[in-house]
Formats: sequence, C-alpha cells, structure tokens
Amino acid sequence: MTGLRRTNRLARTLVVLTVTLAVGLGIGGTASAAFTKTLTVPPVYVSTATVAAPGNVTARMVSCSSARSQDILLTWGASATARTSGYRVTVYRSNGTVITTSQTPATTTAVTVTVNKFSYDPAALQFSVTTLTDYGWSTESPKTGAVPC
Repeated sequence: MTGLRRTNRLARTLVVLTVTLAVGLGIGGTASAAFTKTLTVPPVYVSTATVAAPGNVTARMVSCSSARSQDILLTWGASATARTSGYRVTVYRSNGTVITTSQTPATTTAVTVTVNKFSYDPAALQFSVTTLTDYGWSTESPKTGAVPC
C-alpha cells in the first residue's frame, strides 16, 4: 500500500511539473483571432467653455419679527451661460459649516431663506448662488455680506 501511495504522489508531481513547464515555455498552443470588420469613428471635438456665475447676488432682510427666525431674500441676476439648468443657494456659517438650502430652476432668480436664530448666529451668515448647467459644470458667485436682524 505504501508503494502505491508513493507511485501516485510521484505521478501527480510529474503531471504538475510537466504542465507548469509547458505553460512556462508556451507549449500547448497560443490564442489567436482574426478580425475582418473595421469601423470608422467620426472625430470628436471638445471645446472649452466658461460658466458665468450669477451676477449681483444680494441678501436682504425680509422679516425679523419672530423671536425664533428671520427671513432673508436672496436675489441674483441670471447667468449668461448657455444651457444653464438652475441655481443652487448655499449658506456659509461662521463655524465653517456649509449648507445647501435650495436648488431652483434656471428661470428663478430669487429665493427666501428662513434662518433659525437659535441654531446659529444669523448675523454671521453669508450666502452664495451657484450656476448649474445641464452638462455638469458650475460656477459659484462671491459670498454676500452678513445680514443682521
């Protein structure tokens, strides 16, 4: 029985060595393919464009009568960029937190933002408006000054 096990082990070892040697030397055939069709692709041109930020972004107090909140009206001039898909309004807090408050269609050039005075200091908030395009490019306006209550 021991002799049979040695023979089987020796046979398996020889098979593994033979296959390894054949693969290493490339014996056993190579893969090949023949292509008979060609495809002509028209040239693709990529141009650069500049996305214009919204103009004249202003933040103005609308209401500060509530003890808890204040309403701020943001207005801006429409971007002159072709294929503008909308605008994104962003709030910058004094602690470094940045919040997107709304996203509007391209036809909108004003939005009212309600600020909870207990969550953060409304006098230290700044706002910006970003032009969005249907091809994924965007440009942010400069930040507004803070709007005290």
